[in-house]
Amino acid sequence: MILESAPLFSEIAESPVGGTAFWLKSKDGARIRLAVWDNGDKGTVLLFPGRTEYIEKYGNAAREIQRRGYSFAVIDWRGHGLSDRQCADRSVCHVGSFLEYQRDVHAARQALSNFGVPQPVFLLAHSMGGCIGLRSLHDGIDVRAAAFSGPMWRIFFGRAFPRIAHSIAKTAVGMGLSKKYVLGTNRKNYFHIASPDKNDLTSDDEMFLFLKNQIETRSELSLGGPSYGWLSAAIGESRSLMEIEPPPYPALILLGTEERIVDPKAIRGLHAKWSTCELVNIQGGRHELMMEASHIRQEFFDRVAVFFDRHLE
Repeated sequence: MILESAPLFSEIAESPVGGTAFWLKSKDGARIRLAVWDNGDKGTVLLFPGRTEYIEKYGNAAREIQRRGYSFAVIDWRGHGLSDRQCADRSVCHVGSFLEYQRDVHAARQALSNFGVPQPVFLLAHSMGGCIGLRSLHDGIDVRAAAFSGPMWRIFFGRAFPRIAHSIAKTAVGMGLSKKYVLGTNRKNYFHIASPDKNDLTSDDEMFLFLKNQIETRSELSLGGPSYGWLSAAIGESRSLMEIEPPPYPALILLGTEERIVDPKAIRGLHAKWSTCELVNIQGGRHELMMEASHIRQEFFDRVAVFFDRHLE
């Protein structure tokens, strides 16, 4: 299968040599970007990123995974990175249903098979990608095992807001505001409104500034706040996933002890029901464990590699 070449901004990614990006077409015609580094022979790790993220953000992850003997692939979801955006305002993060992301999953997994990447394939899913990834497991995606980093199985709203968040979002969608920013958000990326010393993503100041520089250098990769449609769909999908029995895959969850973006209670609740799932608490880690301080990153990738190694046969 011949895949059309897509841009890959290696100069801001600091990724290993040999990476190649391609355009894919999902079943509904959305153009999706996929990148592959296929020079690890143990197998292939397919990464599902979180909301607002893009391929180049995971240059370091590609390097760490490759160093542990695996090939690496990562997707730009629809509405993210260089994949087709959903709204006239390119900075709005929007889908009408999380099932739209499953079309991207299908396109990416099929492309990896056609591309002939090293087998077996493992899933590594972060934040929103964890929500998408869990649904993919329920749908029978062809992976040997899955690891989750701070999975978005419920958004953390604090104590005052969770009961009314879904109602507000659904009401806004019903009023025709589906593609409008959720109140309190705008076209600015989180890295434009937070700071190295006051953010919920990473305790590593240097990494924070590195990631901020990426979207300042390549502003076309940046994404702002969510739409009411996205919020309604995200809450609905999370609730649905929490109400069904976990899928029969070996799984590993890595959760930072300083997590404040997704709800740790929901993660622990699902883990308690998932007999083939392990949960590891990463001391001092915030939401983005793959973008954390060096010692946390090393612990994260070591644990993921050991877990995948156990399931090679």
